Amino acid sequence: MKNNSLTTLTTLAIGLAVALLVYIGNISLGQCFQRLEDSKMAQRQFKILDLLHGIKYDLHQAILAEHEYIWGRDNKYVQLYENNMASALDRITKLDIELHGKYQMTSDELKEYVSVHRRCAHEAFKISNDKTPKDAFAYLTEQGQDKLATDIEDLIDNLEGRTSVEFGIITTQADKGSMQTVTGIAGLMCVALVILIVVIIVVNRYVNERQQAERSLQEAERRFRAVFNQTFQLSFLLYPDGTIIELNETAAQLNPNTKNLTGKYFWQGDFWRDQDKNLDRLKDAVQRASKGQTVRLEEEIQDNVGKIYTVDLSIKPIVEDRTTVLFLIAEARDITERKQAETRVKEFYSTVSHELRTPLTAIRTALGLMETSLSKDMDSKARPVLAIAEEETDRLIRLINNILDIRKIESGKLDLRLSSVEPETIVQKSINSLENLAKENKIEFQTRFAHANGSQAPESILADEDKLQQVITNLLSNAIKWSPEGGKVQVAVKRVERKRAQEVEEGLDSDQEVALDGEQELEDSEDSELKDRFCRFEISDQGPGIPVEQRKIIFDQFQQVKGKNMPPGGIGGKGTGLGLAISKALVEQHGGAIGVVERENGQGSCFWFELPYKEEPVCD
Repeated sequence: MKNNSLTTLTTLAIGLAVALLVYIGNISLGQCFQRLEDSKMAQRQFKILDLLHGIKYDLHQAILAEHEYIWGRDNKYVQLYENNMASALDRITKLDIELHGKYQMTSDELKEYVSVHRRCAHEAFKISNDKTPKDAFAYLTEQGQDKLATDIEDLIDNLEGRTSVEFGIITTQADKGSMQTVTGIAGLMCVALVILIVVIIVVNRYVNERQQAERSLQEAERRFRAVFNQTFQLSFLLYPDGTIIELNETAAQLNPNTKNLTGKYFWQGDFWRDQDKNLDRLKDAVQRASKGQTVRLEEEIQDNVGKIYTVDLSIKPIVEDRTTVLFLIAEARDITERKQAETRVKEFYSTVSHELRTPLTAIRTALGLMETSLSKDMDSKARPVLAIAEEETDRLIRLINNILDIRKIESGKLDLRLSSVEPETIVQKSINSLENLAKENKIEFQTRFAHANGSQAPESILADEDKLQQVITNLLSNAIKWSPEGGKVQVAVKRVERKRAQEVEEGLDSDQEVALDGEQELEDSEDSELKDRFCRFEISDQGPGIPVEQRKIIFDQFQQVKGKNMPPGGIGGKGTGLGLAISKALVEQHGGAIGVVERENGQGSCFWFELPYKEEPVCD
């Protein structure tokens, strides 16, 4: 944008400078033509003055010839007189033409004076021939020829003066206009020069910045190439539609045919294992990335010798102005060894769990028999030891069962036995199973079963009763552990509705504390067909709460809350770190969602999960 504006301004400045130069050239050309006109006018003025002087000269010569003839009576002087007078008349005619009839009256007067002078001269010639020269001169004096000659000269001098003044005025005005024009031209030349200097400076700066930008771009390109080609992971540069623009050396070395993928779609690579099977998934991943999402998935690829690798594939959008996706970066990291290690760990957990559960069950049975049959004979020192042994054995059995459940969930072997379940009944069963634990910690349960319109909680939902009770029991057990002595654990079940485009609500609003009073009511909408219905379970405690930074990882395996604010009298921290992970997996397998938020004023945590309403299958 900046370069385009600079280019536009530079073009306008150059255009303005050129326009000024053209204008100056036009004015200069006009001045040249004006100088030619001035030259012609000067020549015309010189010619007019020459004609006036010539008229005066001819008249003077004619008068001399007249006097010579009167005294000498030589006819050649008569002819000389006639020739001079004819020349004077001819000059007067030419003068009239040069003046374009401007002084026509003066020209006519000159002609009349010349005619009168000729008549007097002819009469004087005749008197000179008939009488004496004195009589002829007396006649001329009587006719006022001297005065006539003086009047003619005065008339010529007057005409000469007037034409001189007129030409002087014209010349002065022309000189003044020329000075103004020259001054204007000089100013315009200065403006044009300044514009050109500024343009040169700006263009030079722009060229320097452009060269610097090109050098920076080349350096960035070199660095990008170094990182792009030398990285050990497979990297692809894609257009938003999935067309491959470029791939790095690692990807090119994976398969000889990979180098020919430029211009083809990302999912058409020969290195994908089960390409036809994963085609739709890869297309969907590219499509989601082109909309601005970062997509991650695991895929299997194979090299030119058929060796199979498991890769962590991520497709990231390169966005401009936070809206437009320009390119996609696809990176595939080899996680084969990690997946193999995870598989070995899972197999180890599974083997150990199976091998340990049977002897632990036998030990727990033996401990129970000992407590039942030998309780009367057992002394006061042995009873606490036996109780500790039973408690720790139960904890190990729960840990093993949790590990086995996680293993089943990860392998996809955990099947749900869906049936109609009453939320109120299943919550009450879970509370009853933890009654002894609650009494030990002096914890009170408070329940609320309500939904929209103030009626009772939903009569039934479609779920696996055992798995649902396991989730509720896990959450209640954690609430008991983290609550202080004399605290309250609150359980709420309600029906919620939301538009299908709305994301699952993670937690409650600031004014939506789980309590026995202030129920939230969700009114039914006329456009119910556009809403999804959920059964929402909420378990709230009065513990120290969960730090914000740990809320995202609390549902991962082997994760426990870490903090300084341990509840007084509570027994938090003795769990396995698998209960929430199992709960999350079971809820998601039901098609629901789970989360945790802080209660109002930071008074404990609220764990919630939602299960969607489903129609119970009809059997034939």
